[in-house]
Amino acid sequence: MKILFITSGSIGDAIISSGILAHLLDTYPEALFTIAGGPAAVTVFEAFPKLDRIITVVKKTAQPALD
Repeated sequence: MKILFITSGSIGDAIISSGILAHLLDTYPEALFTIAGGPAAVTVFEAFPKLDRIITVVKKTAQPALD
Protein backbone atom coordinates (compact mmCIF):
# COMPACT_ATOMS: atom_id res chain seq x y z
CA MET A 1 0.00 0.00 0.00
CA LYS A 2 1.17 3.53 -0.73
CA ILE A 3 -0.07 6.65 1.03
CA LEU A 4 0.30 10.22 -0.19
CA PHE A 5 0.51 12.66 2.70
CA ILE A 6 0.17 16.32 1.73
CA THR A 7 1.29 18.74 4.40
CA SER A 8 1.35 22.49 4.76
CA GLY A 9 4.20 24.69 3.62
CA SER A 10 5.02 25.97 7.09
CA ILE A 11 7.16 24.08 9.59
CA GLY A 12 4.73 24.66 12.48
CA ASP A 13 1.77 23.23 10.60
CA ALA A 14 3.91 20.31 9.41
CA ILE A 15 4.87 19.48 13.00
CA ILE A 16 1.24 19.58 14.09
CA SER A 17 0.22 17.31 11.20
CA SER A 18 2.96 14.81 12.05
CA GLY A 19 0.59 13.29 14.64
CA ILE A 20 -1.74 12.30 11.82
CA LEU A 21 1.19 10.79 9.96
CA ALA A 22 2.18 8.79 13.05
CA HIS A 23 -1.39 7.48 13.33
CA LEU A 24 -1.34 6.40 9.68
CA LEU A 25 1.95 4.59 10.25
CA ASP A 26 0.51 2.76 13.27
CA THR A 27 -2.64 1.85 11.35
CA TYR A 28 -0.88 0.79 8.14
CA PRO A 29 2.62 -0.39 9.16
CA GLU A 30 3.21 -2.06 5.78
CA ALA A 31 2.53 1.14 3.81
CA LEU A 32 5.12 3.27 2.05
CA PHE A 33 4.64 7.02 2.31
CA THR A 34 5.11 9.83 -0.16
CA ILE A 35 5.10 13.20 1.58
CA ALA A 36 4.43 16.44 -0.31
CA GLY A 37 4.80 19.93 1.09
CA GLY A 38 6.68 23.19 1.00
CA PRO A 39 10.49 23.33 1.09
CA ALA A 40 10.71 24.13 4.80
CA ALA A 41 8.00 21.68 5.85
CA VAL A 42 9.30 18.57 4.10
CA THR A 43 12.59 18.75 6.03
CA VAL A 44 10.58 17.75 9.12
CA PHE A 45 9.80 14.38 7.52
CA GLU A 46 13.17 13.41 6.02
CA ALA A 47 13.82 10.80 8.75
CA PHE A 48 10.33 9.26 8.60
CA PRO A 49 10.86 5.48 8.80
CA LYS A 50 8.62 4.34 5.90
CA LEU A 51 9.39 7.25 3.59
CA ASP A 52 9.34 6.28 -0.07
CA ARG A 53 9.57 9.73 -1.63
CA ILE A 54 9.47 13.44 -0.78
CA ILE A 55 7.87 15.90 -3.18
CA THR A 56 8.84 19.52 -2.59
CA VAL A 57 6.13 21.90 -3.75
CA VAL A 58 7.33 25.38 -4.64
CA LYS A 59 4.61 27.97 -5.14
CA LYS A 60 4.91 30.28 -8.09
CA THR A 61 4.50 33.98 -7.51
CA ALA A 62 1.29 35.47 -8.79
CA GLN A 63 1.52 36.97 -12.25
CA PRO A 64 -0.11 40.36 -12.86
CA ALA A 65 -3.32 40.20 -14.87
CA LEU A 66 -3.08 41.27 -18.48
CA ASP A 67 -5.59 43.91 -19.54
